[in-house]
Amino acid sequence: MTEYEKTVQWLAQLAKEPAWALYAKHRATELESLWPGITEVIRAEMNKPKDSAGLLSVSSAQAQNKD
Repeated sequence: MTEYEKTVQWLAQLAKEPAWALYAKHRATELESLWPGITEVIRAEMNKPKDSAGLLSVSSAQAQNKD
């Protein structure tokens, strides 16, 4: 799993928690300079169901060239 994928999963999970939602939004905005479009990917990930391991799945197309 790439750093991009880990970050997307982590921020999507945080954004679902009311106490952490503003932090997750702020951090995603900061990361836009490094990974353009990450906020949209996080929003999409938040709407995906969890897999059997309890993790959100980032598609390989979204993670391509994001290292």
